[in-house]
Amino acid sequence: MLRILTDRGTEYCGRVDQHDYQLYLAINDIDHTRTKAMSPQTNGICERFHNAILTEFYQVAFRKKP
Repeated sequence: MLRILTDRGTEYCGRVDQHDYQLYLAINDIDHTRTKAMSPQTNGICERFHNAILTEFYQVAFRKKP
């Protein structure tokens, strides 16, 4: 893998010497590209997938109303 695209969430970002994920990417020489702030269309496919999981699984499995 040469490059990975993530959002700007704290689970993916941080200084290389302080964040395990950033350290892993640096060791394996993987370029980490982040989406633009306030730009949900960049990762829209993933967001739609998460919404599908929420509406089709979670709410059905736990009988929650939207």
